[in-house]
Amino acid sequence: MDNANQNRVHRVSWLICGDESYGMRSAYLSLHKGLQAYGWPVSVVAMVDGPMASALRERGVAVQCMGAIGAQWPFLLDGGTVGRLRKFMLRHRLARRGGAELAALLLAQGCDAIYVRWPGLLPVASRAAARLGVPCFWHSPSAFNETGLRLSAKLYQWQCYRYNVASMANSAHTASTLGQWPVRPKVVHLGADSTVFDPHRVRPVSRRDLGIPGDAVVIGVFASISWKKGQGRVFQAILSLGNEAGNVHLLLVGRTWVPEALTSMQRAAAQARAAGRLHVAGDVSDPERYWLAVDVGASCYIGAEGFGLSVVEGMMMGRPQLVHARGGPAETVIDGITGWHAPDASVESFACGLRRVIADRERWMSMGQAARDRALTCFSCEAFAQRFMGIVRETVARRAGSPAAVRDGLEAT
Repeated sequence: MDNANQNRVHRVSWLICGDESYGMRSAYLSLHKGLQAYGWPVSVVAMVDGPMASALRERGVAVQCMGAIGAQWPFLLDGGTVGRLRKFMLRHRLARRGGAELAALLLAQGCDAIYVRWPGLLPVASRAAARLGVPCFWHSPSAFNETGLRLSAKLYQWQCYRYNVASMANSAHTASTLGQWPVRPKVVHLGADSTVFDPHRVRPVSRRDLGIPGDAVVIGVFASISWKKGQGRVFQAILSLGNEAGNVHLLLVGRTWVPEALTSMQRAAAQARAAGRLHVAGDVSDPERYWLAVDVGASCYIGAEGFGLSVVEGMMMGRPQLVHARGGPAETVIDGITGWHAPDASVESFACGLRRVIADRERWMSMGQAARDRALTCFSCEAFAQRFMGIVRETVARRAGSPAAVRDGLEAT
């Protein structure tokens, strides 16, 4: 790439749902802040007008909303087999019209590329990009099923190939589950806002307000409470250690997505006479304040998590992390340096990990500083934006010299 292209500013338009939850919303806001720092303008089209759209408007971003298609669009292919098939067919019927509507909205303001994360919106974004003759960048937010026929990954690979989509993945693991053919995804790790997750500037929530003794060892899990997030297994691991972990408490920060998962932990705590060692902060708008009430963070997703933004946020707050070493957290956390790896998501594995955590107590401060240094270097808003801008510049420059790529995309619509 020549020097002119290396410094070129591109206008990237985003297609979002509009009502994204915490993880997706935080990633978008981090990227916006990083791009803003480098002078890259962003415009947004939301399928529906929701909290994510409002958050971007508060930052001065121009946000337009789709028409009736946004309300009709099936964001998730959930339900039984018949229900999923019906939603897939509805998505297929609406995609062409949605792509035309999005292209019309973006044509008036002009854009050099379209960026989309939610897989369910790829059919709209890719068709709009082909109509406009600009690249579409899809940044996969989660890993795909690695067992069976892997139909989902194959479907998205086919869409990327047909519409000439530049594929990104939030971790090397996510990229591996999507596959390397016919489109090879490029890894673009997410970032957290270092001005928000700054232990030197945050006013912490006191342990007293949370009902936690001042001398307790506190493990924090920052995630919605559900079976798949694994909080129950970590708590069972704490209880299984008996006197070894007699002063270890668990703090849960996040909304209760599956009430039965929380009830199960509370029942186990009562049976073990350890109800005072389980603490639930709930859904909070300022998780950075709660990080300073914990000693060590834990990411205990049962499967393979695509990235794990809360892990990076905890690292940025100077807290070492105990993580299930499968998926994104295995890439962000360096075993024995910025945290500890648990080889699998079993109670026994987490118990072994907790023994290592307790044994390394004198190193928590230095490991926390190493975690913060790594997060600031590799997973900040600026680092996220730099990786993103490099891929956009490279792709735009390459396709500018390849009219066939644009022609093929237009024929696909």
